[in-house]
Amino acid sequence: MENKFDILNEKCKNQYEHIKNSRWCQSLISWIEYIEDLRGKVNNCSNPDDNMFRKEMQHCKINKINNFDYFIECILKQDNGAGSISQGVMTEKDKQDFKQQATRDEICDILKEQEFDSAKEIIDRIFSNLSKDYSAIKHRFLRILFPGHLTPLDAKGQFDEFEKLLQNIYGISLEGDNKEEELLKKLNNCCDGGDSERECKAVKQIFIWELYMDLKQKKNFCQKKAVIYYGAPGTGKTYKAKQNAKDYYYDWALRNGIKNKKPMIQVVQFHPSFSYEDFIEGIRPNNRGEFEVVDGVFRDFCKKAGEKEIKLWKIKEFRDKFKDKKFCEITIEDVQNEIGEDRAKEILGENIKEGENIKENDLLLEDVLEPAFFIIDEINRAELSKVFGELMYALEYRGYAGKIKTQYSYLRDEENAFFWENGEDFFFVPHNVYIIGTMNTIDRSVDIFDFALRRRFYWQKFTVDYGIINDQGLRESLEKLNDKIRNEPLLGEEYEIGHAYVLSSLCCDVKDQNIKDNIWKNSIRPLLVEYLKGIADSKMVEEKMNDFEKTWKNES
Repeated sequence: MENKFDILNEKCKNQYEHIKNSRWCQSLISWIEYIEDLRGKVNNCSNPDDNMFRKEMQHCKINKINNFDYFIECILKQDNGAGSISQGVMTEKDKQDFKQQATRDEICDILKEQEFDSAKEIIDRIFSNLSKDYSAIKHRFLRILFPGHLTPLDAKGQFDEFEKLLQNIYGISLEGDNKEEELLKKLNNCCDGGDSERECKAVKQIFIWELYMDLKQKKNFCQKKAVIYYGAPGTGKTYKAKQNAKDYYYDWALRNGIKNKKPMIQVVQFHPSFSYEDFIEGIRPNNRGEFEVVDGVFRDFCKKAGEKEIKLWKIKEFRDKFKDKKFCEITIEDVQNEIGEDRAKEILGENIKEGENIKENDLLLEDVLEPAFFIIDEINRAELSKVFGELMYALEYRGYAGKIKTQYSYLRDEENAFFWENGEDFFFVPHNVYIIGTMNTIDRSVDIFDFALRRRFYWQKFTVDYGIINDQGLRESLEKLNDKIRNEPLLGEEYEIGHAYVLSSLCCDVKDQNIKDNIWKNSIRPLLVEYLKGIADSKMVEEKMNDFEKTWKNES
């Protein structure tokens, strides 16, 4: 059990600085610090009243809280810094009902309460007469009241799902009556010795939440091994594709005890003239003035990434035994029994040698093959049916089971073949190749993917992440502008302005008072004009732009 937790501890240790310096973590630490201080004042006050709250809240670092009503408002606010911006939005009517029910004495009772379950009962009672459950808001409140207790994942069975993911991906089984507490205690590398206790608690909370979201994505990604990131421009799809590939590889390296090795990641950008010859294979002239068959970028990538798998399929005993099985169904012990331990080690290398890397007897073949990532940026800008060609079958059935003849297979000989069998060349997509495509839905509709191709990919929508914009004024302006764009009949949500347009402008050498004007003039306005030019006349474009500008500048 301990050595399996070592993997999570190492992962957290490497992410610690990133988490600690994030806006979410710093805000959560401030909340924890403030609530701790306020709790002390409330516990030492025999008859607290509004004046006490006003006096104590003047020192709060969160949104300049200075009275009881505003304290309640910030607890309910969607982006209050205690949780992800996507968590929990309360209707105005429910807010008013909550304020009437959440009396000063009840809030004091919650602050005085030292037991998690008792505080949760009071909070549940206050929320009980509202139109919705609002579990995310309740757990966000509990997170700052009890940062040492794992609250973000116990809503609506999320912790149960998280536990299953830990078991399936890391082989970790939580035991005992309080599994949440066990998990928090086992993560002992979340902070270095010099860090404060509240900082350590905040980092653990955020790490576990991000780990849960990460494992959910990995589960979906692993099932198809191909994903499309789609959404409005500037929402970080390409950046996230590269980052997720590195994170996925790093997890694999940790599980296999591999260090100081770079992941195999290749990025290709599609465009209207990108062809099958560029992607799979084509006939090209060489430097001798002759024509020859040349590998395209994807075939060449698969050949390098699948080197070990190709060697395995060339062994008749292996092929006969496992040709109808996926690598997630074949154990290393199965391979060794079929082709011999020495030959298995010769092909698969260090990953299956005896030692600390082998933690279970049922280690899978898929576990020890190094993952490789092929990223297709702007995947919808090419004519996909022509570029992919026969690849449709090979995308669904990986390895030998999905082998196909390509257009120029008949011109290949054994020397330059991908997989040579019975005097013919075959191509397949190796089990360890993961494909990530990105697309702006505004350029061309998702409908350009026919249904057969679409179901071979896992689809993940990217939306604007306001939480990473540290400047509150810019964040609020972008939210209001995108709300207006979503409700504009000529545009809609696909035309939202991504956070990248704001972040890139913040890096420019511009005085603070001119940042908002600079972002509007150089980034947002030209983009919106281009959006509207093809669907509205010049007069209407100008009217719309004036209206959008007022919204951006908070003048309307």
